[in-house]
Amino acid sequence: MESIMPNDGSIPKATAVSEVSKPPETSEVPVHDRPKTPKKSFRLRDPDFKMLFSLFIPIFIDMILNNLIGAVHSYFVSGAGENVISAISLANQANNLISIVFLSATSAVIVVVSQNLGQGNHERAKLVAGQTMMFTAYGTLLVAAAFCLFPAQIMTLLFGNTGPEILDESIKYIPLLGISLPFYGIFQAAACTCRGYNNHKLPLYISVSGSIVNVILAFFAIKVMDLGVVGAGLSLIISRLVSAVAGVVLLNRFKMLARFRESVIVRYSVIKSVLYLGFLSSLGSILTNLASTMITGFIVPFGKSHLAASSIFGSIAAPINVPISVWATLATILVAKHIGKGENDKAKLMLLKCAGYSIAMELILWIPSYFILPGIFGAYTDNPETLKLLDVILKIQVINSPIITNIYTIAVHGFNGAGDAKFTTIFAVVRMFIVNFGLGYVLITLCSLGVIGSILASVASGVIAIAVFIFRYKSGKWEHKAMV
Repeated sequence: MESIMPNDGSIPKATAVSEVSKPPETSEVPVHDRPKTPKKSFRLRDPDFKMLFSLFIPIFIDMILNNLIGAVHSYFVSGAGENVISAISLANQANNLISIVFLSATSAVIVVVSQNLGQGNHERAKLVAGQTMMFTAYGTLLVAAAFCLFPAQIMTLLFGNTGPEILDESIKYIPLLGISLPFYGIFQAAACTCRGYNNHKLPLYISVSGSIVNVILAFFAIKVMDLGVVGAGLSLIISRLVSAVAGVVLLNRFKMLARFRESVIVRYSVIKSVLYLGFLSSLGSILTNLASTMITGFIVPFGKSHLAASSIFGSIAAPINVPISVWATLATILVAKHIGKGENDKAKLMLLKCAGYSIAMELILWIPSYFILPGIFGAYTDNPETLKLLDVILKIQVINSPIITNIYTIAVHGFNGAGDAKFTTIFAVVRMFIVNFGLGYVLITLCSLGVIGSILASVASGVIAIAVFIFRYKSGKWEHKAMV
């Protein structure tokens, strides 16, 4: 019998017909069984929203708590008079100018620890954290010694043209501030290490432990015992000691810190990236604070009301500006982590999102504050001239803080997180001395605007900074500066 299959291997016609006659298969689902397309809504559809705010909330609570404690502290001190308020303000400026070189290392450790963890170098991250803490402790001990041994010389050198009443009070306060510095440095190193490890709850616990002590002691020492600046200093020392002890204990408990014997001798080879980034940050901060100190010197001849207005507004506005600091911290951490992994596009996206959320939150806070703060100013002072100055400062800062200051602050921290601190530092130096200091002198002294002139100069400085940072962002050069 002959085969029914053709010799050429083609499909027989009957078979072909039967195959063609089959109904075509389809993957379509009947209309009544199809899932309904969800209606569009105005809900935020950012896939990173939950992640960002899970990081934001503990840092926010930590920072808002510290700033509220500062505001309460200032309120207690305000009862002792404007001399005391002004004295503490001057001493804090001297502290910022002198101790920043060591304290900047604590913020630099966020970047280096985050980038090490991004590359999987966990043991290296612990060693960097431990040695940075010891470096900070040693450095701030030197500053504490200087503040205790030469308080009059330091304050006279920096603020010699200040009235004798204010200067005498600041000389009493600055040794106590100095004693608290090593404890503060250890606490800051612990908090920044936690954030480098992407653990933002531990710094909150550490802050709470010290803040509760600070409030209680400040109330009794300043309000009840009437110790003035001495009471403020004693409460600061004890509260910072509690925070430092809590920080070391918790970091060891969660294995984020190298053993003491591995950290006690600081080795340059281990923390060179921290020192490099910290040096650049501290250089910019030192010169910034130097310019700020010199600007304060320009303001001093205008009288206590100008100094008090600056100090009072700063303490009240600090809690409102907390979101800027939180989003700046997150920008540092997230950019550092993604740059460490080589995920540059993700780093850019995180920087933009941090800036966007920060601006939105600050506007939400500052708009109602514009109407609320005038009533709060009266609780701090009844001096008509001071109140008038506070009203003018408020009108300027309600625009400057949520938008101008916000944008360039996030940009600086984001670029530093990528390791681009050299650029931000050089630009900060140029900007501070040409705009903040130069223009500030013209507006404060030549135009006789006092404290208002210094704020207008900072607004001009911020606008210039935003323009430069936008250009830097678009160039992409900041993306290729990883520290490890």
